[in-house]
Amino acid sequence: MNINSFYKNLKRKEKRLNFLYVVPRFVNSIGDGYAFPLGLACESASMKAAGFKVSVINLNHIEGDIHNILSKEIEKNCIDVVCTGGISLYYSVISIILRSVKKYNSNIVTIVGGGMVTAEPNVAMEALGYADYGVIGEGEITICELAFALENSFLRDDIPGIVFKKGDTWQVTKKRDEIRDLDDLPMPDYEGFDLHTHLTLPPTTPMYNEATKRMAFVEGSRSCPYKCTFCFNTTGNRYRQRSLESILKEVRYLQEHYNVQFIYMVDELFATKFERVKVFNYEMKRLNIAWTCAFRVDNITPELVNELKDGTFAYMLLGLESADDSVLKSMNKKVTVSQIEKALQLGFDAGIHCGGNFIFGDIAETYETALNTLNWWKRNSKYNISLTFITPYPGTNIYKDACEKKIIRDPVKYLKNGCPEVNISKMSDYEMGIIAKEIFVAPYKYSEQINDFSYEMLSNGRAKCEGKCCSCGSVNIWSDMPLSMLFASNRRLQCKKCGQKHVMPIIDQLKNSVVDGIKNLDPESRSIGLWGITHFSVIVFDELTFFNNPNLVFIDNAFPKQKMIINKKKVYSPDVLHDERIETVVVFYPNLIKVIEDQVFENYGAEKNIVNVCDLIFTV
Repeated sequence: MNINSFYKNLKRKEKRLNFLYVVPRFVNSIGDGYAFPLGLACESASMKAAGFKVSVINLNHIEGDIHNILSKEIEKNCIDVVCTGGISLYYSVISIILRSVKKYNSNIVTIVGGGMVTAEPNVAMEALGYADYGVIGEGEITICELAFALENSFLRDDIPGIVFKKGDTWQVTKKRDEIRDLDDLPMPDYEGFDLHTHLTLPPTTPMYNEATKRMAFVEGSRSCPYKCTFCFNTTGNRYRQRSLESILKEVRYLQEHYNVQFIYMVDELFATKFERVKVFNYEMKRLNIAWTCAFRVDNITPELVNELKDGTFAYMLLGLESADDSVLKSMNKKVTVSQIEKALQLGFDAGIHCGGNFIFGDIAETYETALNTLNWWKRNSKYNISLTFITPYPGTNIYKDACEKKIIRDPVKYLKNGCPEVNISKMSDYEMGIIAKEIFVAPYKYSEQINDFSYEMLSNGRAKCEGKCCSCGSVNIWSDMPLSMLFASNRRLQCKKCGQKHVMPIIDQLKNSVVDGIKNLDPESRSIGLWGITHFSVIVFDELTFFNNPNLVFIDNAFPKQKMIINKKKVYSPDVLHDERIETVVVFYPNLIKVIEDQVFENYGAEKNIVNVCDLIFTV
C-alpha cells in the first residue's frame, strides 16, 4: 500500500477525537540524556500527515509527578485517546502512564505499541492491565486505521496488526504486511517530540565525549536479513532500506533546523554493500557531520576501513557475541572467530574505534566455551569489548526456548520483573556463578585503566572527570558528565585525541563516598538492601570489609548474579525484600532507578525507601 494514497482515501464523519502521544520518562532526573523515541515519533508524524488531531508530551523534559502532568494535559486539550509504547525493558515506565491515565478518567482510550507488544501481544496486554488496544509491528498505517475506526465507531476485528480485549480474552488480528517503501513515510515528528531540548542533553552512547553532543538518531533501514537467536526484529522479518537520497534529505533537515553535529544510524544493520557506505560516508564528510552505525564483522574489509577512515566516521558498532565457534553457530550468527579477529584488527590498525559485546550464557554455552571466550578476551583486552550475560527478551528464539523448557514459568511475571537474565545454558548454576564473577572483575584485572583519573562533583548533580589516555598519553577532561557514568556497566571513556577507550579506575575517593553515604543510612541498627551487582559494585563489595556487615544485603534479579559469592556473602533475589527489616534499598543501577522503584512498589510494598547511589554520594 502506498501510504500517501492511504492518507488521501480516509473519509471522515463529523466526529473527531483528540489524541495525545506520551513519551515515557526514561530518565532518572530531568536533564539526563536518553535515546530519542523514533518509533513513537514516526507514528505521531503519520497521524498528523493523515489529518488527525495530535498533541505530544515528552515526560523526559518536564519536572513533576507523572499523574499530575498527564491529568493537566488531558484536561487542557480535552484528550480522548492516549498513545504510548516502547520495548520490553521499559514495561514499568509504560505501565505508570497507562495506570495514571485510567486513574484520571477510565473512559479515555489507551493504545500501546512498540517491541513489548509486538513480541508477545497477549503477555504484554495482560501485564500492562490498563491498555485498551495494542499496535503490533510497524505502527504508521495501523495507528491511523485504528484512530479512524475509533472516530467512526465501527468494528475493529478486520484491522490488521492490533490486539484488543474481546470478552474475557485478548484477540490478535491478522498480521499486517510490512511497509515496502520506507521513503513514502513522513519524517519523524521531531518538533512535536521536542528534539531541540533532546539535543542539549548528554548523549547516551558507547562513546561519551563532547564530540557526540547534538546527536540525532536516524533510521536508514528496518529489520535485518539475519536471524540471530537472541534478537527480535520489532519492525518485521523483511529487511528494507531507505534510499540514500531519503536519508540524506533527513540529515540535511536535521543539520539546517537543529544544528545536528552527529548522526547515530540506529539500524540493526546499516548496509550490506560497500557502495552504499561509500556514498553515505562521502556525503557526511561533505556536510561535516560525524556519524556511527552497526556492521557485521564479515563485511569489514581493508577497503571499507580505509573509506571510513577518510571521512567523518567516528565509531564502528560490531556484532561479536562470543569467541567460541560452537556458540556462534548456536546463535545463528553465521560468522566465525577468525572473522571477528580480522575485523577488530583492521579497525584497530586504522585507528577506528570498534565496540561490541560478548554475551555469555547461550543455550549451547558450557563452562569450557565460556572460558574460551573469557581467555580470548584477556588476550585481546585492547579492544575494550564489553562482557555481559545473554537476556532472553520476549520474541526471541531463546525466549521461546526458555518458556518451552519452563525456565521462564510465568511470562507475565517475567515481563513485570524487567526480563532478568536466567540460566538457559548448559552450565551448572555453580559454574555460572564463577563465570559471572569473572566477567565483572575481568575489566579491572586485565584492561588498561585511565591514568591519573579523578572526578569532581558539580553543583548540577553531574561530574567533571579528568585523566590521561593509556594509548597516546594525552590529558582528557570529560566535562558535565552524567553521574551515572561513574557506576555504569560499561565504565569506559573515549580519548578525544586518539579515539581509544579505556576503563575508569574505581578510585578511593568514589569508594569512600559510597561507604560514607551508606553509613549515613545507619546500617549498624537496621538492614539495608544493596540492589545491583555491577562491574563497580562487585569490586567495591568484594574488596572492602565494610560490606561484611550482615545488615548489608546484596540483591539482584538476574539469576547468574544470584549464584555469585561476594565477600563470602550470597546475592539474594528481590524476594528478600519481603523481610520487613529491610526498610531502605540503595540502587546501584542508576539508569534503572524508576523501573526498580516501580517493581519494589508493586511487589514488596510502598513503605520501602529507595535511594539512588548517585544521590547518595552527591549529598555526602
